[in-house]
Amino acid sequence: MKIIFNHLEKTGGTTIHFLFTQIIKEEKYIRNMHRIVPEIDNVFNIISIRNPFNFYKSLYLYGCEGRGGLYKNIKKNYKNKMNF
Repeated sequence: MKIIFNHLEKTGGTTIHFLFTQIIKEEKYIRNMHRIVPEIDNVFNIISIRNPFNFYKSLYLYGCEGRGGLYKNIKKNYKNKMNF
């Protein structure tokens, strides 16, 4: 059986990923970050969740520090619009 950990930003996923890499063999564990994984037989899916208010607050503050994928996408799209 394989384990797929669906990692969502700002939900403690980096810590969970670290723990999984310490206790699960590499060939039995997959970390999924923002991509579609094809259906596989005999798989156990895990996801970390968080209170939506706290999640968005943390994501916003992370972006205010100029960090994270969301910040980078917004900045890139803003630059593209300004250079039309």
